[in-house]
Amino acid sequence: DALFHELDYDGQGELTYKSLFFGLRRPPSCGIRVHLSRHDYTSLLSDLHLPAEHPLSASEFQRLIRYQLARHVQRVMTDAVQMDNAGPEVRGILDSIREL
Repeated sequence: DALFHELDYDGQGELTYKSLFFGLRRPPSCGIRVHLSRHDYTSLLSDLHLPAEHPLSASEFQRLIRYQLARHVQRVMTDAVQMDNAGPEVRGILDSIREL
């Protein structure tokens, strides 16, 4: 909730492309600036089966973040499985993923 409210720079209680674009350009509490194109925003929304100009509520934003985190974990797992000479570190990663 804190990140959502920090990114909601105009205080409207929803994240539109514009509010997310400007919210990510300001250095949030984590100190990272992110450039978000309109195409990026549309792609993020399509992952959740939402229309292109749909403003995100706090719960939709949480769903979006969870979905993107899951995709990131899947990419890391895929990279780990493809490693040559996979050792105990790969088994540890995969065991951790199974627990999710």
